[in-house]
Amino acid sequence: QVGIAEEGEGIVETRMLRASEVQELMGELETQRETSAAPPTAPPPAAAPPTPPASTPPPAAPPSTQPAEPKPSVPIQPETTPPPVKMATPEPIPAAPPPKPRMPDIAARTPSPAATPAMPAAKPTPSSIPEIGSILSTFPDPAYRQDPQIIGIVNDLTNLHTEMAQFNSDLDAVRGRLESEVRDYWNVAEVKRIHFESIEEQLRLAKQEWNDSIKVYQQAEKRMKNEISSREKRIKDIEKRIQKTEGTIEKRVKDLDKEKERQAVSQ
Repeated sequence: QVGIAEEGEGIVETRMLRASEVQELMGELETQRETSAAPPTAPPPAAAPPTPPASTPPPAAPPSTQPAEPKPSVPIQPETTPPPVKMATPEPIPAAPPPKPRMPDIAARTPSPAATPAMPAAKPTPSSIPEIGSILSTFPDPAYRQDPQIIGIVNDLTNLHTEMAQFNSDLDAVRGRLESEVRDYWNVAEVKRIHFESIEEQLRLAKQEWNDSIKVYQQAEKRMKNEISSREKRIKDIEKRIQKTEGTIEKRVKDLDKEKERQAVSQ
């Protein structure tokens, strides 16, 4: 790029030389080299094309009838192939280093998470429990349902059924959790046993680990039996109370029938 003073404007603008101007400059440069050439034994040094000063206009362009407008500083593609110009070679972009090989993760056995307690559900109504609904449907008189004693007994029966449902759900959760835990410990014991049988040089250590795992497995199995047994006993207890409560309702219904008959006779 050189400074070019446009005619009639008085403004020096920096723009790219045209192809014809480049060829003229190269021709003048070759002429100067021929006239000032050194002896044949010393090759002339390669000189860069001199850059004309900003105040020196380039060779006159063909006259035009209109004043030249300022040219944007955008390189114009030459019509003919210009002499080869040494361009700055861009630095190569370093390639990203290959990722390091990642060691495979060894899955470690983690204990089964404890079952999170469920949020308390809404209290069921007597009509939503089939057992209570079947009892209420046997009343000869629907008005018996409004008896204060029957209302209290039905509420107690509803609470008992709700408690039994909660214990059944807890029993299922505990059974699943403990069975999974026992199965995990049994698998560990089996792995240790195979390790003991296959590696003779580590016989003592592997056998000790196997025995320790068997002890843990037996303790877990014993704890499972105790917890399940206690919950099953509790459920049987509730079942007996339910039967007793149902008998109380039947007895009360009979008493109400007798009282109703006495009132009918007295009238």
